[in-house]
Amino acid sequence: RAAPARVARPSAGPDEARPPMALHPPAQRPPVPLAEQWQDLAEGERDRHSRALTALSALLRLGLPAAAAGSECVGLGELHGVRRVALLLIGPAFCHHGAHVTGQVLRPGVVSMGCCEVEVAHLAGLYHEVPLEGPLSKPDAVIAFQPGIWGYSSWEPSVRRALVDLKAPFVFTSYNDAEADDDHGSLEEMGFPEEHWVDPGWLPEPNPFAAGSSRPSVVNEGRPLREQHWWQCLAPRGPNSEHGVNGT
Repeated sequence: RAAPARVARPSAGPDEARPPMALHPPAQRPPVPLAEQWQDLAEGERDRHSRALTALSALLRLGLPAAAAGSECVGLGELHGVRRVALLLIGPAFCHHGAHVTGQVLRPGVVSMGCCEVEVAHLAGLYHEVPLEGPLSKPDAVIAFQPGIWGYSSWEPSVRRALVDLKAPFVFTSYNDAEADDDHGSLEEMGFPEEHWVDPGWLPEPNPFAAGSSRPSVVNEGRPLREQHWWQCLAPRGPNSEHGVNGT
């Protein structure tokens, strides 16, 4: 399986200002729902934009952008009021100019997209093993695309790092309903209790921003593989959680 991409945004420390990921207050926010934009996309465009809109939809559903409302510029796509996003993509390897890069490699960069400033960094390694330093060590969310948790026991410490150590929601997708159910069951077998899927988390369900195309499965005939087809979210638990989940 391809190494999953994880999306994170830095959080400011207690003595720092918190400028990233700001939205307009509700009265100023442009009234263009994500679902409406999605309906206007052709199949190929849905393949191209599925991961971005899945990530954005997850952040909105978790209430993360709204927590820093008040930006004076519209930002991401000039539709959602996002003015700064930081993406830290982590996996065993990544491609740079067509070549696979391995080892502890960090290549930060910042680009401007309209009013939105996007910072991107790549870090090769497993999520629970790589060093996270500075603002990027405090993700607002960890997102994995088709991680295949059911097939890799090494995911247990990575998920635990997100939920327990970093107190960040863990959102991930699956190719179909059967794989989503297998992923859910595997996480329970790893020791993650059902309460992690309680609001603001959610149980496996179809993702409204799944890719437009699918391909046959060579393992399970009759169950096509569609990227970002199903998704679920585990929320951190405990009194120190910053994501609205009370301890049990």
